[in-house]
Amino acid sequence: MLLPLDPYVDALDIDIENIYSAAYDLGVVDGKLYMVCDSYNSITFIVNMDKLRASRLELPMKDWTWDEFKTEYAPNLTLVEDGRFTQLAMRTYINTAPIYCVYGRLGWTMVQSF
Repeated sequence: MLLPLDPYVDALDIDIENIYSAAYDLGVVDGKLYMVCDSYNSITFIVNMDKLRASRLELPMKDWTWDEFKTEYAPNLTLVEDGRFTQLAMRTYINTAPIYCVYGRLGWTMVQSF
């Protein structure tokens, strides 16, 4: 059996106003808080617009697929010189951030949100 955490949030005077709502809402069932995340993950895809333009490619649309990346983008953005990769089509970055993190304080700007 799980007990709701709401009474503890109130009793300990915990300010939940600045908690990332999507992370907080994961622990809410039928309007009651049962779980609190200590972090959340996001997958980020960063595009080098100069490389994209040089390859005569457009910025992908919201409905872009993995197959389109593999067939249209990857072959045009990957460079191999003397048997060595000198430019890769992608680099993955998985961000785990505390739920209190405010991206604006880090100087980041969201260009396009999918």
